Amino acid sequence: MNKKQVVEILKGMDCEIAQVQISFKKDGNDHYDNVLVYLVSDPSNDDQIINANHWWIFSNITEFNKEIRKVANKMIDFISVTEFISDFGE
Repeated sequence: MNKKQVVEILKGMDCEIAQVQISFKKDGNDHYDNVLVYLVSDPSNDDQIINANHWWIFSNITEFNKEIRKVANKMIDFISVTEFISDFGE
C-alpha cells in the first residue's frame, strides 16, 4: 500500500491511536518497525505506550503525512494499519 492509501485508512479508523507497520532500508539494512499516529488530540490510552517500542510517534494524521518519509526515508513500504491498544501484555 502507498502513503495516500494509509492516510485514507487512518482517516476512516474508529479508534484513538493507530499503529502503522513499516519497512525501509537504513545503512544498507532492512528495518521493520512501526509508528503510532494519534487520531484524537488526547487519547485515553496514551499511558499504554512504551516509547521505545515504536520508531516514531506522530501527534496527528497531518504530521504523519508530512513527516513519515523524513523520519524513515523515501523508500518506505507500508505493511499494515491497525488499532493500537497497548504495549503491555494482558
